[in-house]
Amino acid sequence: MEVVQLSYKHLIKDFTYNFVAGKFYVVMGPNGAGKSTLLHLLSGLLKPSSGAFYGVNKQPSTFFNERNRVVLLQKKQHELFNLTVEEVVGMGRFPYINQESSRISQDKTHEQLLRWKIEHLSGRSYDSLSGGEQQRVHLARVWNQLDFKLKYGLFLIDEPFTNLDFSVYLDFVIELEKIKHFNSYTVILVDHSIGPVFNLMDEVVVLKNGKQLGTCSTKQLAELSNLLSNAFEISLKVFEYESSYYLSIKK
Repeated sequence: MEVVQLSYKHLIKDFTYNFVAGKFYVVMGPNGAGKSTLLHLLSGLLKPSSGAFYGVNKQPSTFFNERNRVVLLQKKQHELFNLTVEEVVGMGRFPYINQESSRISQDKTHEQLLRWKIEHLSGRSYDSLSGGEQQRVHLARVWNQLDFKLKYGLFLIDEPFTNLDFSVYLDFVIELEKIKHFNSYTVILVDHSIGPVFNLMDEVVVLKNGKQLGTCSTKQLAELSNLLSNAFEISLKVFEYESSYYLSIKK
């Protein structure tokens, strides 16, 4: 998917980038940089003030809305009163309601309940769960929407680790690694940190004040350090130790 001179009010300004199918991208930058707004534009939730998308059909469009190809995991989840865990996870199959039987939908939902270790909660009210349990439910719902037979899918993830306990985080990284092997989805992740999930990323896009400050490979640590230092206006260093990446403040 290629994005050309994408703008939205004062929040995103002339963003241009070619997201290569099957690659993993992480979008970084300070608060107010426009990271979440960019994801909402890419998902079709927001219509840009100007600019064009070139999707699967290579034709320019002012609104990216390729049906059933886009999956969005938002950092703020909606309240789901009076729904059971199984019903919430089952919502992930809504895009396929005219394509599969109710039995297939139920089987796929049960598979995600098992995958995210919440099958014992299936009959519980969503509102009665702890924060960590609710996180697992939403991850199961989103994974229930993913279609690994799809080509050129887009999986957008907005700061998934807010209030996420460590066990859920590790399961998330493991499942994201599996997605990379399927090569069905281009993944664009908004994140503030450099942790285990960073190892899966191919490219870094750094934003500041709604503008694209720069991009580089996740392996270009010196360039990435400079970009993040400029974005956060503090001297930062990204370094590798025992095949993992870390971020520190330069002394």
